[in-house]
Amino acid sequence: RGSASFTKDRLDINVARGKLLDLDLDHGVINITRLDTDAEKIAIDLVLRGPLSTALVLADREPFGLVGGVGIDPTAVNGEIATRLAFSFPLSKDLSLSEVTVSSVANMRGVGMNPGPFGFVLEKSNLELKLSNNTMKVAGQVILNGVPLTLDWREVFAKGQELRSRYILSGKVNSTAFERLGLPDIPVLSGDVEANVILTRFGDGHSEVLASGDLGQTVLSIPQIGWLKPLGEPGNFQLGLLFATDGTPNIENFTVNAPGLEIAAQVDFEGHAWTAKFAKFKVDKTDLRGALIRRPDGGYLARIDGGSLDLEPILFGTGEEPREAEASPDGATPSVVIDAKFNSVRTGFESQFGLTEVQARSAGSDVDFLVFYAKLPDDKHLRASYIPDGAGHSLHVRSDDAGQALVALGWSDKLEGGTLVIEGKREVASEPLMGLFKLEGYKISNAPALARLLQVASLTGIFDALKRGLDFVSFDGKYLYRDAILQIEESRAYGSSIGFTLEGALDLEDDEVDFKGTVVPAYTVNRVLGQIPILGPILTGGKDEGLFAATYGVTGRLDDPAIAVNPLSALAPGFLRNLFDVIGSSGDKAREPNSQ
Repeated sequence: RGSASFTKDRLDINVARGKLLDLDLDHGVINITRLDTDAEKIAIDLVLRGPLSTALVLADREPFGLVGGVGIDPTAVNGEIATRLAFSFPLSKDLSLSEVTVSSVANMRGVGMNPGPFGFVLEKSNLELKLSNNTMKVAGQVILNGVPLTLDWREVFAKGQELRSRYILSGKVNSTAFERLGLPDIPVLSGDVEANVILTRFGDGHSEVLASGDLGQTVLSIPQIGWLKPLGEPGNFQLGLLFATDGTPNIENFTVNAPGLEIAAQVDFEGHAWTAKFAKFKVDKTDLRGALIRRPDGGYLARIDGGSLDLEPILFGTGEEPREAEASPDGATPSVVIDAKFNSVRTGFESQFGLTEVQARSAGSDVDFLVFYAKLPDDKHLRASYIPDGAGHSLHVRSDDAGQALVALGWSDKLEGGTLVIEGKREVASEPLMGLFKLEGYKISNAPALARLLQVASLTGIFDALKRGLDFVSFDGKYLYRDAILQIEESRAYGSSIGFTLEGALDLEDDEVDFKGTVVPAYTVNRVLGQIPILGPILTGGKDEGLFAATYGVTGRLDDPAIAVNPLSALAPGFLRNLFDVIGSSGDKAREPNSQ
C-alpha cells in the first residue's frame, strides 16, 4: 500500500504499509532512475519489523546466502527485529552479485538461538546489526550458556580478504561461568575475572584466540606452597592460542602477573602430546625455567635448567607428612620423570642447598628411581639414591658434613660436622624400607630435648657441657620406615662424656615421638669397666650399658615431648638396673608402624 509518481526518467514509489511473509513493512521508498537511458538503476529502502527468524531466512536465500556461511540455522532462532534495509543495483539482465549494494541497520530484541555458533546456547539477548556487501557487524549484550557477556562480532564477506570472522566477548566470569561455557575449572582461582576474548578466523582456514583478564577481584591461592594473592591485589593474564588449518592448537604465549607471581610460557601440541616451555616460572621465592612435556603414552617429563627452588612451604607449610598411598592396581596414575638442575634449593629460613641436581622417576604413585646431589658450604656434599635393585629398591645416602646437610634441609642446627651413611632396602612397594645408619665424628649443642633429659637424670655436669657442645664418636643402628612412621631399633650414640641407647618410633605425619633407652654418663669410664673379665658384664649390665646409667622415655609431641627417667635405675650397677627395669616396666612397647 502506498503511492507512486513518475516522470520520463524516473519512477518513485512511497510505501505506506506492506507485508513480506510475516514481516511488517512500516515504511519504504523505491526509486527507479535513469529511465531515459540504457543504464537504469533501482534503489530500495525499507523499514521492516517482525520475527528475526524470517529475516534470517530471507537473508539466507540466493543469491546472498549470508547466514549459512556464518554457522547460523535460521529455524533455530527466535526474537524480534526492527530493521532498515537498503538495496541498490543496475537494472540489467546479466546482473552480478558484486553490482548489488546492500546495507542494513537493525535492532534485535530477546534473541535466542539453540544451538548457536560453536554449540553455545544464546538467550534473552539484545543486539544491534550493521550489514553491508562486505561486512556484517553484530554488537550488544548477550546471555551465552547462561553467562551475561558483551559481544562484538564482525564478519567479512568480500573474497580475498585475510580476515573472515572476529568475535570479541568480554565480561565478568567466575568458576560457575567457566563451567557453563565448557572451560576447564581453575582450582587456584576464585572470584570474578574481568575477561576479554577475541576469536579470529582467517581466509586460509587458520584461527587464533587472544584472551586477557584483570585478576584484581580474584583470590589466587596455591596452598601446597603457601602462596596467596588476596582480593583487591592487582593481577592480570594474557593468552595467545593459534589453531592451524588442520585444527592443531598451539599456545604461542601465556603470561600471568601478580605480586609474587610471574609466569611466561608457550605450549606446542602434537596429538595427545604437548610441550610447555617456561621462559619464567616465579612463585614467591621460586624462580625457574624449563619445560613440562606430556608424552604420547600419557606420562610426563619435567626438565628444569637453572633457577632457584623454594621448598619451605612444601616441607613445612602444612606440618604434615602425607601417608604413603598404595600403588594403583590398574596403573591409571601417569608416570612422571624429573630431570632438574637448580642453582639453589631453599628449605627454610637461612637453610638452603647450593647447586642441586635431581633425576627421578615415578611409577604410578611410587617413586621408582631417584638420584640426588646437592652442594653444601665448604665444598661439602650430600648424595642420595633410591634405585631399582633386583626385585626391589636400594637406598644409599652419603654426606661428608651431616650438620650442614641437616641445616640445609631445615631440620636442625644443633648438630655440627659428622659423616653420615644410610643404607636401605625395600623388597616391594607394599613392604617397609629397612636398613642401617651410621653417623660419626659429630658434635651436639643446645639441644632442648637432650638438655631436659640430662636435667631430669640429674647429670648437671654433662648438661653444662652441652651448652658448649658434646662430642660424639658414633651414632648407629637399624631403622624401618613405612607409612610416614620411622622405627629405630638397636641404636646407640656415644662419646667420651655420655652414651645412649635408643629404640622406638617417630610419626612424621603427626609429629609424635615414642622413644626409650638408656643414658650412660662418663661413657668411656663405664666402657673400660665393662671390659673387665667376668666382673665387667655383671656390673655394667652388658653391651652398651654402664655401671652408672639410667633408663629414660621420650613421648608426645616432637616439639615438646614428655621426658621420664626411671629413678630406681639411676646410678645403679647394671645388674640391679636391669632388675629395676623389670619391676618398673609398664610392658608397653614402642608403637609399631601402621601396616595398613
